[in-house]
Amino acid sequence: MKNILVPTDFSPTADHAFQLALQIAKKENVNIHLLHVLGFNFDSALELDKLFPESPFGKEALDHFMKGGHDELNSYIDKLKLDHNNVKKVVEIGVPSDIIIEKIKKLDIDMVVMGTQGATGMKEFFLGSNAERVVRYADCPVITIKHKINIDEVKRIVFGSDLNEISDKVIEKLKELQGIFQAEIDIVRVNTPNNFERDIILKPLKERMLSKINLNKLTVHTYNDLTIENGLRHYAQENGAQMIAITTHGRKGFDHFVAGSIAEDITNRTTKMVWTYHFQ
Repeated sequence: MKNILVPTDFSPTADHAFQLALQIAKKENVNIHLLHVLGFNFDSALELDKLFPESPFGKEALDHFMKGGHDELNSYIDKLKLDHNNVKKVVEIGVPSDIIIEKIKKLDIDMVVMGTQGATGMKEFFLGSNAERVVRYADCPVITIKHKINIDEVKRIVFGSDLNEISDKVIEKLKELQGIFQAEIDIVRVNTPNNFERDIILKPLKERMLSKINLNKLTVHTYNDLTIENGLRHYAQENGAQMIAITTHGRKGFDHFVAGSIAEDITNRTTKMVWTYHFQ
């Protein structure tokens, strides 16, 4: 791992994400890219140049907004008394989720750490939508966080799995995750009314999973609940886990929709940190 991306709107949850990312970066000796995405009343500042090609207004407006964004980032770094050389600052104008996904590719990002303000009801669409889109479409691990937490407070991670298969990519990322936090990992298969499996079937799957991943401080469990989302959240709560981890596969159609929806729902509705990895 070489690069971490931290989107910020300077909210408390974004600050919690940045503080955690700083701890990870120090421990792993990696770069932090702090991204601030500016909103704009027009579709984009560039549209002004198209509407008024002979006028400097479009460029001036763009320069004005970009300067304001850089000033905010610099003030934020100063407020935290950090060395500006230790943080790579990025300012863009656009839709936050789209810019984040774009920067993951352009900056060769290995992990995103971002705050989210998941809620219920109509506010959920506005508060959690950026994080949900990043969770679904980012091709690197994404950690979402709602509350302040230190790296050494993460003692247990719940990883949701159906136990049927696990790719080498996921195993590599799980090892990386455990290396960062030095936490125990509980692999949890949630039995639901619509997807219930007997212990006699699950036992060899558990043994195969343990053998294939081959990590220290790793155990495999089953948990019965009405839905996968509820099962993972309830298991994490009952067993004192600080993080829930889940992967989604880059397949198409209904399976992709269901897997993505589970990850998004957990991201938005739990108070725990959530690690998601969308792999092809």
